Amino acid sequence: MSTTTDYSEYTVTVGTDPGYYGSQCSEEDGKRIAESIADLIRSEFAGIQINMSDTGRPVTGPDSEVVEEIRIWIEDNWTAAL
Repeated sequence: MSTTTDYSEYTVTVGTDPGYYGSQCSEEDGKRIAESIADLIRSEFAGIQINMSDTGRPVTGPDSEVVEEIRIWIEDNWTAAL
């Protein structure tokens, strides 16, 4: 039986500013990409909270090692949502 880690005490801020995703990106594209990134993160980290905003710390939570693990995973994988 496998165990699933609960990441409900962790929050990731996903930016919706279209300029972050490219100069040709429309506001609608920015929101769509942000939602795709959020879905990708949720699929990897069960229970994680997503803050759809352009402000806030990228990853927060009670354990700094887990925060760093999440941050690195996002950094390495976010482009898969494009």
